[in-house]
Amino acid sequence: MCKPYVHSGVIDSIVLWNTLDLGYLTVYASNALTNGTLKRGDKEITAGRLGKIEVVDDEIRLGAPFIFNKENIDRFNF
Repeated sequence: MCKPYVHSGVIDSIVLWNTLDLGYLTVYASNALTNGTLKRGDKEITAGRLGKIEVVDDEIRLGAPFIFNKENIDRFNF
């Protein structure tokens, strides 16, 4: 929705989590819970191409959001 506004210069950037990474982490963590490689009390999970991801209590944290700008926004189609 914001692509036209970024391209026209109305806004310089938008800040969101990269939905591709968020989906990847969700599936990866679900699989890890299912096969027992992620257990209650773990402090991190190594999530494939995302590397080490912090786990705090029952929350798996993707990390810093992604900054979409003129240079990278066209790489995404969602």
